[in-house]
Amino acid sequence: MINLDKDFYNIVEFALKLGLHPNTIRQYIRSGLISALKLGTEKRTVYRIPHSEFERLARCNMRDVLKKMVKEGVKDV
Repeated sequence: MINLDKDFYNIVEFALKLGLHPNTIRQYIRSGLISALKLGTEKRTVYRIPHSEFERLARCNMRDVLKKMVKEGVKDV
């Protein structure tokens, strides 16, 4: 069982919380729509997403806002 009430999430955990695919979360991180800590080296990069980022997205209808941001190319909510 995954504990989803913590300070940082990996990509899979964050995707589960948002109901999105992990590859979508990776794309949003690369484009700057979701802030994440990048750990590791070029060959083995691991991302950790702070809980505050989930709270930021939860203040609005996150799925709709993220899709709109992708279409418009906006990088800040």
